[in-house]
Amino acid sequence: MPRHKDKILNSIEEQVLTHIAATEAPEVVKRATVLLAINSGHTERGIAEKLGVSKNTVGEWKKRWLSHEAISQTWDEALAKTYVVLGDKIGRPKKVKDNKEITKIIEISEWNKTHSPCRSKHQHNKAVAETVKSKGLAQLSPRTVGRLLENTQSL
Repeated sequence: MPRHKDKILNSIEEQVLTHIAATEAPEVVKRATVLLAINSGHTERGIAEKLGVSKNTVGEWKKRWLSHEAISQTWDEALAKTYVVLGDKIGRPKKVKDNKEITKIIEISEWNKTHSPCRSKHQHNKAVAETVKSKGLAQLSPRTVGRLLENTQSL
């Protein structure tokens, strides 16, 4: 049952958090939902029980939001504040961050296909991973190379 009457979000921030709660990664959605529930006046305990997090987690996200003093006047300002507070990069950082590196890995893959054909996809990916490592680009597993090549073929 709602108890708190103090709003922590202005209308633009509320719209942005509602949008994020519908479109982002599950962890960011949970954080946005916590803030929207607090803004609706629900208790920290009630929010924690509903979302399956601890009461301390709910309090922590409220504290983080309130510690960011910028008052958002536009959608872009609210979106920027939201990404600063909630985070937009969840999970392990990508091993290959640059499109130039991806292009180079694809070139190595194509070169390997013509110059040293392999019997299986795994052997090919292993050879590409070893070549990429020897050229100092990135240290990738054969499976990571395979995923990277599969993702670029679908583009």
